Amino acid sequence: MVKWARLRLSWLSAYAGSNPVFRINFKYPFYLKFLLRVNALAEERFLYNKMTKSKTKISKQAERKTNPLLVEIINSAKKNNSWKEIAEKLASPRKNRKNINLSEINKTEGDVIVVGKVLSQGDIHKKRKIVALNFSKKAEEKLKKAGCEVITISEEIKKNPEMKGLKILKNG
Repeated sequence: MVKWARLRLSWLSAYAGSNPVFRINFKYPFYLKFLLRVNALAEERFLYNKMTKSKTKISKQAERKTNPLLVEIINSAKKNNSWKEIAEKLASPRKNRKNINLSEINKTEGDVIVVGKVLSQGDIHKKRKIVALNFSKKAEEKLKKAGCEVITISEEIKKNPEMKGLKILKNG
């Protein structure tokens, strides 16, 4: 016997450009796992296509920035496709940049890029490369004491234009 289930995409807003909300109506729990996976893939694809910015949009957002060092970093990052995601995040509003503690960095593996400031709460136990927009004084001291390589994003773009071996640390 075949059990039927439906996947429904509904728009909950009256605006044409608004984000769709994905809902699942299912008749039998047998299909729940499959439908949830389909829903997750649809949302993921939508969000990926929605979140990428053009280089023109990045340039327009960078024009509004008052920090000349930040504007220079954004311009050099957007020229290189592997650093474009970093340029997008730096060009976006300041509230989107995250302050990340050493304890969160310690949970990850490998060399990381932090799009924001590294703060000193917690300890780091592994030797690695930490690339960030900014470091607090205590965090920089702790990282150097642990034997980590501390580099700003602008220096790393010049050294490693292909962004090899680096993982963007996303918080929240």
